[in-house]
Amino acid sequence: MHQAGIVTPQQSHTYMAALDVKTDSRDELVALLRAWTQAAARMTRGDTAAALATPDDQPAPDSADMLGLGASGLTITFGFSPGLFKRSEGRDRFGLAARRPAALVDLPRFNGDQLVPEKTGGDLMTQACANDARVAFHAVHQLARMGTIANVTTIRWGQAGFLSGPKGQTARNLMGFKDGTNNPPTAQRKAMSQFVWADGADVVWMKGGTYTVVRRIRITLEHWDTMELGFQEQVFGRHKYSGAPIGKKNEFDPVDLDAVDKDGNTVIAENSHVRLSNHMTNSGMQILRRSYSYNDGTNFYIERWPPRGIRRPSMTRG
Repeated sequence: MHQAGIVTPQQSHTYMAALDVKTDSRDELVALLRAWTQAAARMTRGDTAAALATPDDQPAPDSADMLGLGASGLTITFGFSPGLFKRSEGRDRFGLAARRPAALVDLPRFNGDQLVPEKTGGDLMTQACANDARVAFHAVHQLARMGTIANVTTIRWGQAGFLSGPKGQTARNLMGFKDGTNNPPTAQRKAMSQFVWADGADVVWMKGGTYTVVRRIRITLEHWDTMELGFQEQVFGRHKYSGAPIGKKNEFDPVDLDAVDKDGNTVIAENSHVRLSNHMTNSGMQILRRSYSYNDGTNFYIERWPPRGIRRPSMTRG
């Protein structure tokens, strides 16, 4: 069994949130996770998180803002961070340290990172994806609300995302390039077992799960849009309009990393996205990218450039 929202065909909208666990009670945490499971099952059927039969003198158990919208293809996916098993200072709050998978560790800082503490980390993750933005937001909102009422979790950060494109074609990101062309084929079980689903070799409960890395990639579109087309294509290693590897005609033509021009220079730049992410330069490994674009509006009083870009959850078997 696998969670939905991983190899599921991407829906048009997503809302993802990370939550901090504020209690030290294992029983309280377990109770919330069970309640979340029941609520998620209801919401993915197009129902409210809880039954609406509530006395007038009590708060409604659901905001009810999605009534009449149906499930809209809703999937809800949950994740646990390394900190849930063991704090960075070594504290094992819930007796879970021995059950942490070896591959579940905090990432090191990468070149170019400008990490914002309030948008980084968290103990629990939930991702809702649907073909209606309100349905996706409603799902995460209700789960976060349940955690707050139970005094077990507080929301750390949330991020909405959107995706659109012609049916059956690779969607484009805000930079205008197709995103996800070289993903491993989700319909092929062998590929998913090889690259996405964990085998549970070190901890049995992880079998059939996956490791997810969420990167919020902010892009200064105002700069990007003024750059020469040829430069943009060198950055990606693909032609912008067709999605084909540089030097090729079709999106799914094989990438030739050894190709050189008449002067002996590599056709696909050494630091291009295609070369750096290609399985041939990564010991045969592939990740499943499930990217969404985001646009958080404009506020020039605080930040020079509007917060827009790509929120990229990437899945791997570890």
